[in-house]
Amino acid sequence: MSVVAALWGRKNPIPRSWRIPAWCAVIAVATAAAAVLATVSVAGWNPTVLVRMAEEQELAPLARAADPDFVFVHYHGRGDGVSVRCGCELPWTPSASRSCRSSSR
Repeated sequence: MSVVAALWGRKNPIPRSWRIPAWCAVIAVATAAAAVLATVSVAGWNPTVLVRMAEEQELAPLARAADPDFVFVHYHGRGDGVSVRCGCELPWTPSASRSCRSSSR
């Protein structure tokens, strides 16, 4: 008997303790795939937009040299999810944070 036949022959092929984690994994993969498809479709189906690099960054010339069709994002849409507010640049310090908050009011 093959493994597939053995699994289909069982009433519940996935053990009960694995069902919720398995469905969570399926939902996570589907959500990530939807996000990737939505992002790539806006950029003309060019997957380089997933890098989220702005033309003003230091590696931009290297990326353009490696791929002339490299898609850049707006400067404020770049990076790794770290938000730099109101023009304050890194390195972050508490005093810079206070001046940033006071200038935005």
